[in-house]
Amino acid sequence: EKRTLYCESCDSLNCRDCQLRDKHRSHKYRSSHEVAPEIKLTLMKNVSDIKLKKNGLEESRGVLSAKLAEVNVKENALLGQLREIKDYLVSKIENKYKELEVEVTKTTREKRKVLEGRKGNLDRMFWQADNCLAFVTHVVNGTSDEKMLLTKKMMARQMKRLRRANHAVNL
Repeated sequence: EKRTLYCESCDSLNCRDCQLRDKHRSHKYRSSHEVAPEIKLTLMKNVSDIKLKKNGLEESRGVLSAKLAEVNVKENALLGQLREIKDYLVSKIENKYKELEVEVTKTTREKRKVLEGRKGNLDRMFWQADNCLAFVTHVVNGTSDEKMLLTKKMMARQMKRLRRANHAVNL
């Protein structure tokens, strides 16, 4: 039997037979065509929130990309200066040069690793937000109310998780 009744107590779509069972007998029901517009409105509000989150993610990704480029430029500049000092005082500071080179490389590698890790997280959140938006938009605009109501919890849970995600650069 087609599921046409929305159980507000269980937050699920049911058929007439399910409504008469002991498990659902005392629950409050509404017709799925009455509930669908409310659910659509809620989902569309969540889509707006996720779009804002996606914009923030995109901006944060740009900041991290710029910072990575800056770290690379700074590393190259520092290594160039160190080479000049080495050439000037080769006989006296060969050991010190090697220590400084290792320290600069280690520091920039650690900084790069942190920035790349954060950028990787932001990339993942960005693509999750993008896929979530595409899926919800498809469900809201291109499928039956039944399918939308059946996937409502999953979509709401995913959008809630994405809204809570931290998109700060944290430099």
